[in-house]
Amino acid sequence: MHTNGNHDAGENRESAAASEVELVDRLTGLLFEDCPWLCGDEEFMAETLKHEISRREREGDISAGVVAADALSRYFQAIQAAKESLSGYFTKDEFLPLLNIVPATRWDRVEAQCPATAVYLDAGLDELEPEDVADSPQFAFLNKLAALSTIQRFALADSLELMWRRGPRSGGLEEMMATFEIRLSN
Repeated sequence: MHTNGNHDAGENRESAAASEVELVDRLTGLLFEDCPWLCGDEEFMAETLKHEISRREREGDISAGVVAADALSRYFQAIQAAKESLSGYFTKDEFLPLLNIVPATRWDRVEAQCPATAVYLDAGLDELEPEDVADSPQFAFLNKLAALSTIQRFALADSLELMWRRGPRSGGLEEMMATFEIRLSN
């Protein structure tokens, strides 16, 4: 009888572990569908997510679902704080170049991490000599973008993606500026 109890407990642990793996797989799939910051090399990102969730689960008495929920909550809190830190950082004159960095509802990982590079390429500055780039009107803007922290770049990408998802309305550029989640300076 004692053996059956141990067998049942082992089956329950295996079943719970299988359901946690299923949960992580479902969560990973949902994240790729719903979270633009996870675009790019999906296999790499899926493995990274699974590894990090599993590592945290093993290091404490906590389920993979709780680890994942906590991580997402912290991510969105960090993004909101970064958006607030960017308020007043960009001018209204810089709005159109911001809007044109990646005019899409979903950025890939590289675009989100390197908005200055996207502006540099979009403006055709890669075809200029380095001294001509320094004299270009975009140079100060490039430096401003390059100075952003990683989380600020992700917050910028998130704000612009959301704005493109909402789409241009009848109000045009002014209305789009109003829906931008980062306050612009004059």
